[in-house]
Amino acid sequence: MRAFLADLRRTVLAPASIATLLLTVGLVALLTAPTGPAGGPFGGSQFALSYEYDHGFVFHFYVFNATGQPVPGANAQVELSSGNQSTTPAVGGSATAGPDGVATVTVPVNDSNWSATVVLMSEYATSTFQGLSVSMVPPGTVVHGPGTFSPIFGGRYGLTPEILLYDPGPGGSAPTGSTVVVRANFTGPPARDSVLSSTPVSSPVSHYSLSGSALPLTASEIEFDLIGPDGSTISTWVAPPSDLAVLPYTAASWGQALSERVTFWGFLAPLLAVGFGYAAYARPRGVRALEPILALPTTRLAVLGRRYLSALLPLTAATGLATVIEFQVDGPDPNGLGAVLVAAIWGSLALEGAAFLGIVFLLAHVIRSAAAVAALTIALDAFLAYFVTAGIWLVASLSGHYPSAAAINAAVLDNPTQLTAATVAAYFAGLGSPGIPARPIYVVGAAPPSLPSPGATFEIVVAMVGILAIGTMLLAAGLARYRD
Repeated sequence: MRAFLADLRRTVLAPASIATLLLTVGLVALLTAPTGPAGGPFGGSQFALSYEYDHGFVFHFYVFNATGQPVPGANAQVELSSGNQSTTPAVGGSATAGPDGVATVTVPVNDSNWSATVVLMSEYATSTFQGLSVSMVPPGTVVHGPGTFSPIFGGRYGLTPEILLYDPGPGGSAPTGSTVVVRANFTGPPARDSVLSSTPVSSPVSHYSLSGSALPLTASEIEFDLIGPDGSTISTWVAPPSDLAVLPYTAASWGQALSERVTFWGFLAPLLAVGFGYAAYARPRGVRALEPILALPTTRLAVLGRRYLSALLPLTAATGLATVIEFQVDGPDPNGLGAVLVAAIWGSLALEGAAFLGIVFLLAHVIRSAAAVAALTIALDAFLAYFVTAGIWLVASLSGHYPSAAAINAAVLDNPTQLTAATVAAYFAGLGSPGIPARPIYVVGAAPPSLPSPGATFEIVVAMVGILAIGTMLLAAGLARYRD
């Protein structure tokens, strides 16, 4: 035990281990840094609109991006036209959204019954809304227009069950007395509904998040009602439960992003294995630092086993920490991904790492140079994670027979670095916890009819990676026993 603890401490504190961890953290920080209001899944701009009458029409805009955050600097333009444009010319106005995303446009007219055309221009997008009928209303009365309820994006994975409400009071102040009621409507017989929540509105901009697993999937629709102080319904937004409970886990925008993330970590886990394997065994063997240890009362297999465990333990801990931070803390659901899926991703990454750790230990007995071992293993990792398709097409072009798209997808998915992608596909195909509906997910290699089901693919890849992890170490043990 003392010898193993010494090996563990030596491996964890080795410069190669520390450099690998720093490189991994750097790659993650570089490739997952938020892009801000203007980029990627956080980009674009849209608006919510309400109006009131106070010596003219006063339009209140809230301009927001895909995550529901305000977009300053957008220009809101309003043009009012009457039914008889030959005698009443069109009038209009414009304003620029401030840091809070709010723009107020005042059009000083006294006549009623106008048709409004709204144009929103920002650095990222231009939106137009035509045909909004406006009329003079009593002072202090706010009329809600388009965008009162808006489904928005959230998190780095795309859609979440989150709704934005824009409900300004007079002059854009905070509303008083309004309530948002969320209910599930069920088809009969008998027809019925069930109130899921009732929340007072205290801010002009509010977000309402619903846990997908908490929504009744047997409901025909989920209804959001904005109820005024007098009990009347001001605005209603209705969606099928699949848009809120299932869509976040099956939509291409979410599924593709998650697929890319698990593919990225499917590359990083073997990279961690190479670093720990290099520090624990490849480099000491390359510089013949193990030979003095073999002079002590121990065996080659004992040294191999201790060094392997000294690399496997920090590798497992590192992949587990990465999984918790990446997929639980920053997951698409406000409460993170399901614990079963997080554990499955962790296990997949640990198994991938163990397979590449075995490759490092095996190559260390074939090639004396530790740098060459690391270079070959990293190249194999990069090829399997990112260049399989290019390799297939290169071989196909030389032979003149090009594979089908299904064959390409199968080759991409059926390799060690794609075990996490296979795990996610299998999970959402019905192998996961009952808290999330069993639906297919858009993942590279999943769903083509000519391929095995995601569950079968998952079993194939797990078996393949498991055999690789065990087989390489058995071969390494044989070479350690019979070869210097």
